[in-house]
Amino acid sequence: MTAEDIRRAISCGTAKINVNTDNQMAFSSAVRSFLIQHEEEYDPRNYLKLARDAVKRSVVSKMQLFGSVGKA
Repeated sequence: MTAEDIRRAISCGTAKINVNTDNQMAFSSAVRSFLIQHEEEYDPRNYLKLARDAVKRSVVSKMQLFGSVGKA
């Protein structure tokens, strides 16, 4: 779905959109990228922060797209 499709669905009353797969993909991609560049790395503390930050960016992006920023 495009961002416009999502906005249109929300404006028509859609109240729930599943985004967990996007978050999992952001997490996995960050870990993969780090480990490809640092093949000798074994300590998860060195790459999990990057993965958490990637998920955070994904969540913030979705919150902005859904129009839910500042409504908590």
